[in-house]
Amino acid sequence: MRAARLALLCICCVVVVLTAVAAGSPTVSACTSRQVSLHVSAQGENETAAIDFLVTDDRSACRLNGEASLAVVQSGRLISAVRGNPLRQAIDAVIRAGQSSLLIANWENWCGSRTDLRLRATIGSRVTTGRFLNLPVCLYPKKPSRLTKVSQ
Repeated sequence: MRAARLALLCICCVVVVLTAVAAGSPTVSACTSRQVSLHVSAQGENETAAIDFLVTDDRSACRLNGEASLAVVQSGRLISAVRGNPLRQAIDAVIRAGQSSLLIANWENWCGSRTDLRLRATIGSRVTTGRFLNLPVCLYPKKPSRLTKVSQ
């Protein structure tokens, strides 16, 4: 009987502790369009273009979810000759005040026209574009160009 009371007391203590922890955990609201702005940058790195899709939160933390995509476009049109273009990733993350990297990618082996190339980043209905500071080098003219995700 004493063991049963002790077990019941332990269970009650665990329930109280878990309830207190859950009650003290703040819920994070969804990001609003005023809270978050998108930035995209692409820089040369050896023979590839290193791409970083950033989100900036100017206020408190918020939850950002949806699908993020990065696309290489020429004259506003998606380039189908680039494998993996557009690059897509589901996002469900808490964004803290400051900048957070959503998606990092490499673009390699571009042997096509080098005029009017842009990078388009999208999440939900938000879209931003950026220019390439350096374009990927054409190392293998008979192999396709590729846009690939880099592990974070």
